[in-house]
Amino acid sequence: MKEPSASEIAKTVSGLEAQLGSYAETLTQIHRDTIDLGELRSSERDREALRAMEALRGNASLEGRLCFEGTLGEGGMGIVRAAVQLSLGRTVAVKTLREGAEREQGTLEVLREAWAAGALEHPNVVPIHDLALSEEGTPILIMKRIDGSDWASLMHEPETLRERFGADDPLEWNLRTLMQVCHAVAYAHERGIVHRDLKPENVMVGRFGEVFLVDWGLAVSLREQDAGRLRLARDIRHMAGTPCYMAPEMLGLDFAGRPIDERTDVYLLGGILFEILSGGPPHQGTSLHELVRSILAPEAPRVGGPRELAALARRALHPDPESRPQSAGELRAQLQAFLQRRASSALTEAADQRLRELREVIDAASVPREVGPDASAGPDEAGLPEDAELRVHALFAQCRFGYHAALSSARGHEGARAGLREAICAMVRYELRQGKPAAAQALLAELEEPDPELQAEARELAAKEASERLRLKRLGSLLDTRTGAWARILLIAVMGVPFVLLPLRRHLASASDFDTPWALATRQWALFSLAAAISYAARRALSETLFNRRLVGAFVASLGLQAIAGTASAHAGIPHLQLEQMVMFGWAVMASLLAITVEWRLWPVALSYLGCFLVATIWAEQRYLAMTFGNLVLVLVALLVWVLPARRDPARAQRSSPRDASS
Repeated sequence: MKEPSASEIAKTVSGLEAQLGSYAETLTQIHRDTIDLGELRSSERDREALRAMEALRGNASLEGRLCFEGTLGEGGMGIVRAAVQLSLGRTVAVKTLREGAEREQGTLEVLREAWAAGALEHPNVVPIHDLALSEEGTPILIMKRIDGSDWASLMHEPETLRERFGADDPLEWNLRTLMQVCHAVAYAHERGIVHRDLKPENVMVGRFGEVFLVDWGLAVSLREQDAGRLRLARDIRHMAGTPCYMAPEMLGLDFAGRPIDERTDVYLLGGILFEILSGGPPHQGTSLHELVRSILAPEAPRVGGPRELAALARRALHPDPESRPQSAGELRAQLQAFLQRRASSALTEAADQRLRELREVIDAASVPREVGPDASAGPDEAGLPEDAELRVHALFAQCRFGYHAALSSARGHEGARAGLREAICAMVRYELRQGKPAAAQALLAELEEPDPELQAEARELAAKEASERLRLKRLGSLLDTRTGAWARILLIAVMGVPFVLLPLRRHLASASDFDTPWALATRQWALFSLAAAISYAARRALSETLFNRRLVGAFVASLGLQAIAGTASAHAGIPHLQLEQMVMFGWAVMASLLAITVEWRLWPVALSYLGCFLVATIWAEQRYLAMTFGNLVLVLVALLVWVLPARRDPARAQRSSPRDASS
């Protein structure tokens, strides 16, 4: 819309001056007061309204049923007084013509207000209790009395709002009050009534925060059936309303062909929003020319405050009705959306602060943790310290909760959505650095559009972790002392008896009963063959773990070496004593090595064989008794090391059956 030219403004001002007459000189001083140039002339429609009130003359007079008290306020032609309605014993507000008011026009003003407000049964519209004519023919309008203040006196008084209504946020309180006004206006529009004089002075706020839209004296109807009671919007040709709030079409004179309709009230609601934000009405001027120029400006005046609200106010104040919100309901919905987003923004700001703290904790204390065969550091040696770890998760929980709460309040809040994504991605990176791909993948699943790079990194780390778990599982299986227990029991049972009894028999036998060197070598080969046969038969069970392979291999190898040594000594003619001493020393060495590398509980075996060696060296005649003792310790320790773990976990001990071993 282009800016009106100087000639167009001059023409408009000239037409208004002709209508205003003496009003023109004082208009800028009373620009917040309601004016109605229609008062200056009557029409056929006005006469129809006057004829319509004849039906009221039959009503019984109300004056005898009212006890008047003090004056509550005065308007252009009316006066409002407090009164007690004696029949019900309640205090009401009574509007009548004030002395000196032009009777015909004043009567029309009061009646029209009564007819308009009486047609609107809404919580934000003052209820009309009764309407009648006095004996002099002047109207008596009985309304609900509002114990409160007009909005104009409260709007910019934060201390008063806090004391009376507990409102710590004046902007939110004013916006919610405006939303209730929008409710009343939308209801009126639904019934075809346009208020035309919306301003803070015409909104009353009760002691308990009740909001009432009052002063319907300028209301016009959009429906033909209301003719005779209310003025029709299509018949309006004159300036009416409050100058500092007026929409261009309210200047009258058929300006630009714009009609009075619901969007006129939307403009006035935008003017109230403008005043909430700026502290003053949208139109100012020290002369009629300046005031008209402001009203006819091609763009709404600039206003401060939140950007979204300022844009809404300027849109509602657009001179072209087509560019305004098309209904009071739409304006109210946008105010509601702003308040939701405002609450959401507050939650988002708090969550943003937690996110900044989260980043600081991670950046200050986090150390990358490796995953793989070289990762030997425990939880206290890598990553964050325990207190910092707890702090990270606490901060993340707080900021995630804040962002979710913000999105619940306003689902479309982009700041909260972006913040939530950023927080989750930051936590995913943290979990990846800590070597926790499962936690990272769980967080990535919360994102509507996961980050491809983070997904790839999480998958790669998960694959490494799975590989490491498999390696550790295999290593654990290799070192598991409980696997193949049945085969070890069999080996101990078969080999333990000759190991203990043969040396004992030789200790008890006489010198003549001793075997020849070749017989002893043969017996040693027999023991080796028996052990080898049992190990081969149970090879699956005995070879399943590294523990079994090492111990059984060492045992069988020791028997084999002993048999070879016995054969070599028989062939070389080496005395039995020296051979048996070296065999016991060899068993001590073998047990010591196994105790160091495989199973620490074999130390008693190593010590017992070392003792046997010392006994055979110092007291040669007791060597077989010492050997019996050493072999007995070997059998007992084997039972302790190999059998007892299996008894603690029978299910696992029986995992490999004899049938499996023989297959």
